[in-house]
Amino acid sequence: MTPPWRSLQFRADGTARLSSEYVRFIVARVACTVATYALYLALLRWLRYELAYAISFVFGIAIAYVASARLVFAEPLRLRAALQFPLVYVVQFVATFLLLRLSVEILGIPETWALAIVVVLLLPLTFILSKRIVRGPGPT
Repeated sequence: MTPPWRSLQFRADGTARLSSEYVRFIVARVACTVATYALYLALLRWLRYELAYAISFVFGIAIAYVASARLVFAEPLRLRAALQFPLVYVVQFVATFLLLRLSVEILGIPETWALAIVVVLLLPLTFILSKRIVRGPGPT
């Protein structure tokens, strides 16, 4: 498994650029996050923030798997990977839920901003786990 910082490619002139895979991951993740966050905000009209987050989170898993497999890692959709992919988000869900509660209840960050902050903080973890599941075992 290649760590995310290895996605930097150094040129002869001393400059660096991100690999196209990592750039695609960031773009896809931003699109998925925007869609998920929009759903979260819409649900806040009728639901408490915890339930709004849980529902938008499940929606996000589905679109993130498709985007990761097809657009980011150029892999076919596989039933096994699709079934394993939520494991990435079990880890992320627990971490996000705890950080979201901490942000809102203890730090006093508004409900509408807390989730955005937490999602950005957990992005590198999501990349590593997503790549591992979509690509499967073995060298990547």
